Amino acid sequence: MKKFFPILGLAAVFFAACAPVAAPLADPQSAIETMVAATVAALPTSTSAPSQPAGVETSLPPTQLPTQTPFASITPFPSFTPVPSEVPSGTPTPDAGSEYNNIQGTPNFSCQITNQVPEDWKIYPPSGRLLTVVWEIKNVGVKDWNNQEVRLEFRGGERMVAKGTTPELSAPILAGETGVIMLTFILPTQINQYVSRWALMRGRDSFCEFSFQVNIK
Repeated sequence: MKKFFPILGLAAVFFAACAPVAAPLADPQSAIETMVAATVAALPTSTSAPSQPAGVETSLPPTQLPTQTPFASITPFPSFTPVPSEVPSGTPTPDAGSEYNNIQGTPNFSCQITNQVPEDWKIYPPSGRLLTVVWEIKNVGVKDWNNQEVRLEFRGGERMVAKGTTPELSAPILAGETGVIMLTFILPTQINQYVSRWALMRGRDSFCEFSFQVNIK
């Protein structure tokens, strides 16, 4: 074996010397350009568009939604104006200053009118007939009423009291009790509205006022 290795080395030197030597490039720049041109010529003439990467949304024009037909508008109902309830003929609403159920007078002499029969503003035909009106009056003072200290007096409007009628207390009304005052009127013969005003007087002062109001038609 030792003799064989030297022989292999001499053979290798011999063959290396006999191999042809590569000629150097005359122009390196021209060689590079030639290679680039050959590479470009080898590329396909057309390339397909790149596929959309997964997970990337494409920008598409929005789909035109159909125009919605509007619902027919509902015509609102007209607002309802309540019709005022009709006041019965001959019985108008009492005035704000009505004496009924209000306490009048002073702590010693005071009254409260609790009822009247017939009520005010009833309708009667023009007849001239007699009509008796009764007031219920409560003595809410601390003093009794009697004919010696208290009198009934006409205060205005149409007197209308029948002849022979004595305007006075028919009986004493004690403190805390309720009594009645009665007057008989002659109903007028002319169509109109009439008021007859009266009061309980002590001396020159009135402490309890009331009235009779009637509608002749």
